[in-house]
Amino acid sequence: MLVTSLIANHPSVTWLVAAGGILLIGFVLIMMILRRNGRFHVKDHEHRWAQVLRANEQLTQLIIDQAHDAFVSMGENGLILDWNLQAEKIFGWSHNEAIGKPLAEMIIPEELQAAYKERLSHYLTTGQGPFLDEIVELTARRRNGELFPVEVTISAISFGNIHIFNAFIRDITERKRAEKALKEAKEAAEAAAKAKSEFLAIMSHEIRTPLNGVLGMAQLLQETELTKQQREYLGIIKVSGTALLGVINDILDFSKIESGRMELEEHPFELRTSIENIFGLFAEQAQKKKINLRYFIDPKVPPFVVGDVTRLGQVLANLVSNAIKFTEKGEVDVSVDKLPPSGDEVMLEFKVTDTGIGIPSDRMDRLFKAFSQVDSSVSRKYGGSGLGLAICSHSVELMGGKIAVDTVVGKGSTFTFTIKTKLASVVPTNLPTHEVAQPEAIANLSESLPLNILLAEDNVVNQKLAVAIFEKMGYMADVAENGLEVLAALEHQSYDIIFMDLQMPEMGGIEATSTILEKWPEENRPKIIAMTANALEGDKELCLQAGMDDYISKPISMAAIQNALVKWGKIAQPTKEG
Repeated sequence: MLVTSLIANHPSVTWLVAAGGILLIGFVLIMMILRRNGRFHVKDHEHRWAQVLRANEQLTQLIIDQAHDAFVSMGENGLILDWNLQAEKIFGWSHNEAIGKPLAEMIIPEELQAAYKERLSHYLTTGQGPFLDEIVELTARRRNGELFPVEVTISAISFGNIHIFNAFIRDITERKRAEKALKEAKEAAEAAAKAKSEFLAIMSHEIRTPLNGVLGMAQLLQETELTKQQREYLGIIKVSGTALLGVINDILDFSKIESGRMELEEHPFELRTSIENIFGLFAEQAQKKKINLRYFIDPKVPPFVVGDVTRLGQVLANLVSNAIKFTEKGEVDVSVDKLPPSGDEVMLEFKVTDTGIGIPSDRMDRLFKAFSQVDSSVSRKYGGSGLGLAICSHSVELMGGKIAVDTVVGKGSTFTFTIKTKLASVVPTNLPTHEVAQPEAIANLSESLPLNILLAEDNVVNQKLAVAIFEKMGYMADVAENGLEVLAALEHQSYDIIFMDLQMPEMGGIEATSTILEKWPEENRPKIIAMTANALEGDKELCLQAGMDDYISKPISMAAIQNALVKWGKIAQPTKEG
């Protein structure tokens, strides 16, 4: 075991073992030749044997001196018996200076000498030692007093009461320096990634907060009486704001993919509903351009599957949006087929086909690269960050599939992608729905669902926006500018629902929620809905883990507010009455 360990970890020992074997074979051959020639006589035996031993010693010493590691031999009295050339180089003491000197004084740091002497004494008494026949890392000392790391393999050889200790010592200063540099680089990269994430979180919050005011007020303004020209201007504001929001979301999604923090969720969903929801997003845009939106699902495709409906929706939305954007007339078709089975997995193939401008073959290599456009003129005419298809590509790969495109310039393109799903064993009865608030339902909501609402928001514009939305539904909401005011308000009045911002002065939403959970029992406390510009991966989970009941990201919409009121208001009322 010792020889195997030495050979595996110290290449120089291999040469020593090999040379010893060659010497033994050579000696046997010499004896055979002498016997065959009749020249081997007893009187010559001692003389020839002495010659062979001297040659063996010289060759052994040569091999030890040429070893890449330091070789140091020590007697039981702690004095150095052997000291090769590499030991001279590593420690700075010559062979003559080292031989016969105490090992401890030559290479062992002062603070470790007591422990060394104790272990040596322990071995001489018991025949056992903690470091024998193992590769260990220790600290050694050079002639100039410099301390440095070494890798040591020590073996003990006993001849009766005589004990000799042999050590192969490797200077691992460069290796440790490389390990330290690698660790520092890793820590620097992690710090940079953390700083990037924090920067993105701050930028997302700071951009979404005013954007919430822009889009929200535009939505409220749309409900008032406007001239034709005013409605045209308002439409431009909404389109521009929505485009800006799309760029922000793309950057955040790409950042999550780039850092490896994007994870899949697996829930049962209905394919038909998912596609129809996507079409609902772009129906008005397609109608304005007189483009037909059509979809076909092969009968072999199971109606319910298990997968990440959010990521699938993101990919489909991006491809359908692009198809409409780059198509002036004609159709945009979505088809879904089931590929041959593979165990319990259901491999689905989606095709999004348009009759648009197509993509030149010499520009195809740019298609799925981040921040890249097929042509700069395309970016100027149609807009876009150049991240959409890169995100699609990463999302599809994350779902176990591939994406490709078949295109003809002037005739259109077909984007094909596959994803792995599982067959839903049980048809879900509580699938998430995408309700769309109708204007006529908003004004009457407070009559059918009377609620006491508290808004926790420090931004004045967002306060006015949220209060105006509540007023349109018939509610008079109270306003708190921070978590402390929320707690004070709860001491004087009961509320059914609190819409809680996260980043507020003095006390934020997370801390306020924690205090509410501690002070008020579940049956007496309001439902808490996060309404925040924090929209990075994990922000929703953070809110739910803190005890909040739901999450709405800014920019908010009247539909999102109404859906939350309907969902949680119906739950809060029976609790309140009970």
